[in-house]
Amino acid sequence: MPIRIILIVLILIGNNVPSAFANTPAHSTVLITDPVTIIAAVAGALTVMGKVAKQIEAWFTGKPEKPSSPVTAEQQSGSILVKENGQIIETITSDELNSLDQRSKMLIRALSKSIDNTYVIWAAVYPYRNDSSDPIVNAKTNKQLNEIANNMCSDLTRLLDYIEGLGKKMPTDYTSVHRVCEEVASRQGS
Repeated sequence: MPIRIILIVLILIGNNVPSAFANTPAHSTVLITDPVTIIAAVAGALTVMGKVAKQIEAWFTGKPEKPSSPVTAEQQSGSILVKENGQIIETITSDELNSLDQRSKMLIRALSKSIDNTYVIWAAVYPYRNDSSDPIVNAKTNKQLNEIANNMCSDLTRLLDYIEGLGKKMPTDYTSVHRVCEEVASRQGS
């Protein structure tokens, strides 16, 4: 069952190419790197980061998923407000992101898109992690989850490192992605 879901998700992702990417010459990056798009990309990736880190950790450790995070990333008036318990702890403005060179903007957009696509696959497979009475099917599903988590972790940590490299301090709930992803990577290597 999970393999069919992955194939369906991949087909849906492939058929759902945003118009900003369709028939766009390689040298034309204005559509995908404007400040509004970049703000939305970063806010979306931070939102996914908040959701998936706890799921990956729960799946990896076999412990129940921790309660919802008091940390949120909200897109508001051309900025991203990172809040913890309702209090703003960091702001990322469109001016800050707009001052980046085109390659940096393209990297942010590419990482965000990859995170979104991988999260769709993760969300489709994760509920079936121990759903079968056949241990071989469960082992295959867990292997798929490990590969998906490893790919997503790579993008999440790269984006988080990039944001922190801009001098932005991210809350512990986000930076715990590093620890969780290191554990996933060590499992991948075993």
